[in-house]
Amino acid sequence: MVFWDKVPYGKLVHIMEKRNKYSYREPFNNEIEYVNNVISYDYKGRTLTEMIKEFRQKGYDIKDFDFSLLSDNLASRSVKSYF
Repeated sequence: MVFWDKVPYGKLVHIMEKRNKYSYREPFNNEIEYVNNVISYDYKGRTLTEMIKEFRQKGYDIKDFDFSLLSDNLASRSVKSYF
């Protein structure tokens, strides 16, 4: 949400809290799909990876992330990934 200058709210916060509390287990498919759907609303049509790359080019130090497992999960269900 930093990329959009907005504070997360509602279901997104609930998912984030559950991810922090139960970090030892894989997220449910509906959680992955919901977060993917939120990312898809970017007004520039960027993926999360593109947003991170853009911030790095502006000089922000953002650690590397690998979203391949999330993208694979979505692809296995024929859902376009915005990660």
